[in-house]
Amino acid sequence: MLKLKETKIRDTDFSNEVIVCHPDDYVEDILKVLRLRSIGSVVVVNSKKEVIGLFGRQDYLIRLPLEKIDIKNEKIERYMDANPLKLYLDSNLSGAISSLASSNSHYIVLVDDNELPVGVLSQGDIIKFLAKSIKMLESAVS
Repeated sequence: MLKLKETKIRDTDFSNEVIVCHPDDYVEDILKVLRLRSIGSVVVVNSKKEVIGLFGRQDYLIRLPLEKIDIKNEKIERYMDANPLKLYLDSNLSGAISSLASSNSHYIVLVDDNELPVGVLSQGDIIKFLAKSIKMLESAVS
């Protein structure tokens, strides 16, 4: 039986390749990274590599103004989510699901004990994990 309160985030198939940028990087460059790497988000870090923000696809749609902006000269700091969801790898999956459900975010930045980014957990990662778990349960009962 799948027990979400006992399942740790580290047991899911989260993306452990953390793509980071800095607050003074330009929007155009970050959008290129998202597109070229086919990823949904970039973690914004300071000079100590600590998480200070997150910029994701939904930020592009929500935070960037509809009027024309010069993305070559606009810094990502202005458009990032400055309070991204953050959890530790040993946090339980039910807490991650609750956090996402009660926010407008699509991503959780995963951090180690030093608060440094080690991965990103997306809504899609959770859905894939749950789908895989359901298949395993169905196989076990049939």
